[in-house]
Amino acid sequence: MAPDLALHKPEPEPKPARDVVTRWGGDSRIKQEGFVPIPKRFLDYHAALKPFSLTVAEALFVIHLVQYKWDAQHPYPSLKTLARRMGITPVYARKLARGLEGKGLLKRLPRSGYTNAFDLTPLFKKLAAHVTAEAEKKVVKPARKSAKRRRRR
Repeated sequence: MAPDLALHKPEPEPKPARDVVTRWGGDSRIKQEGFVPIPKRFLDYHAALKPFSLTVAEALFVIHLVQYKWDAQHPYPSLKTLARRMGITPVYARKLARGLEGKGLLKRLPRSGYTNAFDLTPLFKKLAAHVTAEAEKKVVKPARKSAKRRRRR
């Protein structure tokens, strides 16, 4: 009797895990208190926004502020809390907030008897505009090329 000569497909290689815990070393305690979703475009473009870019400290301030933004509402942590989490003084945290406000990327909204709320809408709009402008730079406009070809003839 002939041996079984049926062809067998090899088992596909298992895809590597791409979850947050795996990316951060595999210890699930790292994610126990959650994580902060930061768009890659923010990380890529924060230093290139026009006319005012964000410094590294301002970008970190925004990331810590977004930690308190759970929905469409404006976050309202105290500057003291942000400073403690960032390892800076409250005076420096206030300076970072004022700098972002001066650049037109943040609005502080007073709340009577409570900490200020922080409106990040101007930053989000500026980032979206920058992403659009970068995409438009990459688009080749065929109409211009054909116009140049016609002129050469």
